[in-house]
Formats: sequence, structure tokens, C-alpha cells
Amino acid sequence: MDHSAMYLSFFIIGHLGLSGRGFIRVGWVQYLLHKLYAVLEPTILRITDFVFSIKLLTDTVAGREILKLVATAAWALPHGVVITTEAAERVIDFIMETEYANGAKLAVGPCVCQRALHRWKEPSMKDMVVLYGADIYYHLKLGYRLINADEAKDMLRRFHKVG
Repeated sequence: MDHSAMYLSFFIIGHLGLSGRGFIRVGWVQYLLHKLYAVLEPTILRITDFVFSIKLLTDTVAGREILKLVATAAWALPHGVVITTEAAERVIDFIMETEYANGAKLAVGPCVCQRALHRWKEPSMKDMVVLYGADIYYHLKLGYRLINADEAKDMLRRFHKVG
């Protein structure tokens, strides 16, 4: 992974999400589906890890084609994007400046991949979620805690230094 980038998940506030043009209201169906995904995410990650250990899928042309189809279908699942640390800080500032008064939240919790696969590496508290995702993960009692913008940006800088 590029050390100048930071993984930031953009799917979780007073049920607002981000689109290419700004904030959008998140419907109850999307909210419930994301909540279900949050519960199932560790299982999905364990299955994915197992599938990638199958040589027939990873070392053959046909297997790789199957994996491409699965990856295309998985695009519908909540996912993060890789952006630079500076861009992530600007996103946090934008969210707080425009939506804090409406209940915007930021949260951080244990890395879902590390938790699911029992492969711990510090810092383990690095899964940062924003908007309605912060609400979901915090209320599911999965070890997430609410943080403010300054704390979030400090964490991003530390994550960048560690790589």
C-alpha cells in the first residue's frame, strides 16, 4: 500500500452519506443493509481470506475470471477508498464544517480485518468510520468510540507515519 495514502471508510450521521456531488440522505433500507453488513463483515472477510488461499482460483486463468466476477459483484457492498492523508483530513474538515450541527459523527474502532482474521498489528484501533457508519458501528458495540475531528486528523497522521 502507498504509505502516503490512508484507508477511510465513507459509509456511516444523522443518516447522511457522501456521493460524488456532496451529501445525500440515506434511506432506511440502505441503513439496515449496512448494519447487517457490519454484523456480517468479519465472516465475509474470513470467507474471502479462505477463497484466496485456494490455488485453483488464484493460479489458473479460469479461477482468476471467477474471482473477477466475484469482485465485480462485491462492488455493491460498503467499501472504502484509498486517499492521501491530506485529502482525508480535508474530508473530515468538510464533514464537520457542513454537517456537525446536524449530528455528524466520527468513530474509530479495531481493524475489522485484523479482528476477523486474528492477525493483530499495531495500531489496531484504525478502522475510522464517518457519517451514518459511525452511528452503526458505535451502536453495535464492536469496540468503536466516537472521536472529534482533531483526534481523527491526529490519528490519520500517526497512521501515515507507521505506514
